[in-house]
Amino acid sequence: MLGVVANVEVYPDRVDEFVRTFSALATAVRSDEPRNHLYVLGRVRGADNRFVVMELYEDQSAIEFHRQTEHVRVYGPKLAEMQSRPIEITYSDTVGYPINP
Repeated sequence: MLGVVANVEVYPDRVDEFVRTFSALATAVRSDEPRNHLYVLGRVRGADNRFVVMELYEDQSAIEFHRQTEHVRVYGPKLAEMQSRPIEITYSDTVGYPINP
């Protein structure tokens, strides 16, 4: 399994719109990407406009599939225009916890 963590900072006046748009994207990811096992948005405590996106995929090809989906092509640019700074992404391999796809 491969993990992705994205740190996102949003313009303060676009926070509600960001959450709504992300929720629509997450719904599409979970329904249309069977090799995605986690796609959630967390808000950083004490920072109303900072978020963490947590994702979990079966393998690299599942990440590549995700990047090519219609929902990412539609929602990705909308989410990007709400960001107040460049997104920071970390990729990881899962270790120490058995996860069965």
